[in-house]
Amino acid sequence: IKENSYIQKLNLSHNYLGDVCSDYLQDALKVNLKLQELDLSNNEFGEAGGISLGMGVANNESLKKINLSYNVIRQNGAIALAAALKVNITLKHFDVGWNGFGDEGAFAVAEALKVNNSLLAIDLSHNRISDTGLTFLAQALGQNDTLKELRIGHNLISPCGLIKILDAVEENSKSALEKIDVEGLIADIPLIERLEEFHDNWNRSRMELTVDRFVVTGLTEFKMEKKKQKEERDRLKAEQAEREQAL
Repeated sequence: IKENSYIQKLNLSHNYLGDVCSDYLQDALKVNLKLQELDLSNNEFGEAGGISLGMGVANNESLKKINLSYNVIRQNGAIALAAALKVNITLKHFDVGWNGFGDEGAFAVAEALKVNNSLLAIDLSHNRISDTGLTFLAQALGQNDTLKELRIGHNLISPCGLIKILDAVEENSKSALEKIDVEGLIADIPLIERLEEFHDNWNRSRMELTVDRFVVTGLTEFKMEKKKQKEERDRLKAEQAEREQAL
């Protein structure tokens, strides 16, 4: 990789590379100017590997897409990879799904998104992120104007956390976000109503945001129907009272 000036896509997934190989990859990434896509998924990289690879990504000037999913990168390794996004100006797709970023990693990613103006898609699914981490990301999305896709499903998040994301995006007139994947999230009535309001108030001058793959249970649907029926009854009663008062 240090010397090759032809390869643009390299898949090294499922090779049990481990942290011992991360320093070699870091050195290669610092000098290679042609590689655009690198798949290092499922290689047992841990915290040390994340630190080394983060330094490599930070100093790379060609990568557009990197896949580090299905590893065990966490703590300082997650922070180092996220910090790389502050200085890397070429990366478009950043996949770190199925790691252990947690809220610390989410905070680091959020800080990077506040200044990064090149990243288009990020996958943080399956990373033990809670509503606290989602709050950090919401604050960043209130400032970011380039990210188009965020995958945050299968984390420890609630509908309340997603509502904070929607609030931040709605307030950011320059937001470019087009898709949020929250696979596995069980929606409640406040979230469904917020989504309806969100789309009703959407700024038609930009691409509409789609929230994908959340679950609406039968009980929630039943409660929503009951609520609508009650609102309709209350409306009819109010109209009847107005007519009687007019007479």
